Amino acid sequence: MLSHSAGLVRDGKDSGQFSGRRPFPDAQTLIADRGFASLVGLVIEAVTGEPFCSFSKREVSDAAGLKETHPDKAAPIASGHGGKLLFVRRIAIPGDYPTSTIAPAGGGGGAAGDLALFFAQLSPNARRSVRSVASRREMVRHHTTAVSAPSAAA
Repeated sequence: MLSHSAGLVRDGKDSGQFSGRRPFPDAQTLIADRGFASLVGLVIEAVTGEPFCSFSKREVSDAAGLKETHPDKAAPIASGHGGKLLFVRRIAIPGDYPTSTIAPAGGGGGAAGDLALFFAQLSPNARRSVRSVASRREMVRHHTTAVSAPSAAA
C-alpha cells in the first residue's frame, strides 16, 4: 500500500472535496470508497489508540523538528483555488478547514522551510531523520516495473 502500487485510489472514488464539490468523508464512506492513504491513517489510529493527527504531529512533525507543519489543515495557511466549474469562475478553497479522514492522504500544511527540512531528512545519507537508514533506502527503491504494451510488429 505504501508504495502506491496496491491498486487503491488515493482519495476514494471522488476527490471533489478538494474543489469544494463534496464534503470530506467520514470513516465509513472512506472505507466504502477504498481511499488507500486514509485507510493507512485508520490503521494507525486502531493500532495506537489515538487520532491520526495527534500521532503524526508527535511522531513526524515534532520528531523532525518541524515548527510550522500541521498534520491537518486546521492551521492558518494560504487558500487555494478549485478547478473551474462549468459556467462558473474558480472558487477559493479555504486553507484552514479540517480534512477529517483525508488528513493522512495529504491534509497537512506547513511552511516551505519545514518542507525542505523534512525532505532533506528522507535521504538515505541524511545525518538526522525520523526514519532508519534501511527505511529510507526502501523508500527510494523501485517497487514496480512498468510494462510496455506489445508493439504492432510483434
